[in-house]
Amino acid sequence: MFQLQKSKSQKREVDNQLLIKKLEEKNKELTNKSLQILQTSEMLESTHKELVGLKLDHQNNNSKRILSRIITDLKKGSQVFNKEEFEKLYLEIDGDFYKRLLEKFPDLSKNELRLCAFLRLNLSSKEIASITQKSPQTITVARHRLRKK
Repeated sequence: MFQLQKSKSQKREVDNQLLIKKLEEKNKELTNKSLQILQTSEMLESTHKELVGLKLDHQNNNSKRILSRIITDLKKGSQVFNKEEFEKLYLEIDGDFYKRLLEKFPDLSKNELRLCAFLRLNLSSKEIASITQKSPQTITVARHRLRKK
């Protein structure tokens, strides 16, 4: 009887260690994905600024149209932050977080929940702004409103 209990407890410990390893891997994956999004958005933003500067310097009307089209395509491409993919990945890692948050604060919107997830990842306002394509001031105001709620 004692050996049976001992083997069950050992098996449980091994299972817990495997789950902890999986959780750590998912956390690393989520962090890497967030950093990748951050780097991509920074690159798109700098390219956008350079093209705007080029558009202002250039006098040819045809090239202005082409540059305008490139700028709008870049803006659309930078706004493709895949919210559904981020939420799916975050739910895999910490699904209880959203549940607990909604139990305590049922009137939170999806954007506020997403902001809470970013804050849980210890991202700064500037990083969150870069990922979500909003200004840092907007994120600061959203954080303030979230604290009030």
